[in-house]
Amino acid sequence: MVPYSVTAVKPSRDVWISITTAQAWLLSWVSDILISIAVLNLAIEYSNRIIIDSFTVSILTAALMKALLVIILRLESGVSGYFESRGGAAWKSLHLLSTFALLFLSKFVILEAVNFVFGDHVEITGYITIVLLVIAMMGASFLMRLVYATLGPVAARKTSATA
Repeated sequence: MVPYSVTAVKPSRDVWISITTAQAWLLSWVSDILISIAVLNLAIEYSNRIIIDSFTVSILTAALMKALLVIILRLESGVSGYFESRGGAAWKSLHLLSTFALLFLSKFVILEAVNFVFGDHVEITGYITIVLLVIAMMGASFLMRLVYATLGPVAARKTSATA
């Protein structure tokens, strides 16, 4: 169950609602794709290294990039789990090397996937551009989750207690 404070003029009670795993998954994907659309279109507006033909294509590009990021981060988590379960300095070194290689090479995979799916409708030039774009998308998503968590039950109880 997830607590939400009902606030009118004076917050008087907390209301508990339950969210299924599917609802949480949908909320995560929709919010991340909307954030990615905003970041992507801001990058288009302020950079000449990203060109997308239409807003519709930018929505589809954001969805594709979200899907690829989920796959890459799960793969990275699996690789990390494999190496962390092993002991010794050699395994730790291999862990760091494989994680770096995976995260470095994944940006090329993203570039090629976007190029393959959208062709001439999307142009993202330069490795640094895609790295900065991915960092901006992940950073914006992190900030959204931080704000969401801050507005959660602890913030609601503090608000209720001070009213």
